[in-house]
Amino acid sequence: MKPEFYEAYRDLADLYRIYQRYPFPFPPMSVRGRGRDMTIVSDALESAIREAKLEGRLRPDAHLFLLVNVHHMVVLPLSFAAKMPSRDTLRDILSADIRTILESARHRSDLTDQHEISGHTIVSALAEAWQKLRITEFELWG
Repeated sequence: MKPEFYEAYRDLADLYRIYQRYPFPFPPMSVRGRGRDMTIVSDALESAIREAKLEGRLRPDAHLFLLVNVHHMVVLPLSFAAKMPSRDTLRDILSADIRTILESARHRSDLTDQHEISGHTIVSALAEAWQKLRITEFELWG
């Protein structure tokens, strides 16, 4: 992991702990001025679902897992460390990576004759697809 991300993750963990005690939107985007971050993640996720032709197969737990983890573990650290690529570039990278994970998850789901793709299936698919993901180039963790 690149050194600049250590502080970003520490800051995010501190903010998360504070959020658990006080009722304000997490993370307080006015602090960093990055309100667009969630839109990028949401757009990338919905695009990946459409491109993988998985509408209706992704369970809500799987959807939330991807939304929260891509936002908290990829986009926010990039934003906090001021290493954010352009909006379009990041959306394209995220969409491609999420699609890679979803395709792996679909394969796993099809092997077990399960129509729905669960959060657990996403976790397993993520581990399987790890080496193919472009986000690893950011050296956020790993």
